[in-house]
Amino acid sequence: MGLQGQVAKLRSTVEKGEANRQKLEYDLTIANRVANQEKRAATERESALQKTNASLKGMLHKCLLVNKVFIFSTASTL
Repeated sequence: MGLQGQVAKLRSTVEKGEANRQKLEYDLTIANRVANQEKRAATERESALQKTNASLKGMLHKCLLVNKVFIFSTASTL
């Protein structure tokens, strides 16, 4: 194989490497986009759960107060 053949083979190898690099960059971009979407969704779920948790704590507090009032009023009538 002559010098021109070797140069052509090397160019071909470089072009294949460049195409592979571009595909990997594209795949990485897609993976990052999906990861960001999943992170946003997880953050939204966490926020919703924190709100639900706060609401449930409030309801529990009210239930405990009602229970104390009930116990107090029941005990005072005995």
